[in-house]
Amino acid sequence: MAKSMANILEERGIEQGLEQGLEQGLERGIEQGLEQGLEQGETQAKQEVVLKLLNIRFENIPDDFSQKVASIHRITDLDLLIEKAATAETIEEFDFL
Repeated sequence: MAKSMANILEERGIEQGLEQGLEQGLERGIEQGLEQGLEQGETQAKQEVVLKLLNIRFENIPDDFSQKVASIHRITDLDLLIEKAATAETIEEFDFL
């Protein structure tokens, strides 16, 4: 049985819709992956800055500081820790959130 013009157009529309949906889904997935990667990179860099500042300023920092800093992932919290590491007079004055 021959397909009507309406059926052919409907099938093409469905195919185009599926292709567009896949393309948009891939784009969103790539964008989300890049965003997550950038956020993780920024988090890791700020964690390293906190530890580096503490090591430069106070030389012998407690062993558990590395684990504590690594457990903090919010950028705003890490920014606050960077400020504290830069301004604390003593290692005892430096406190975590």
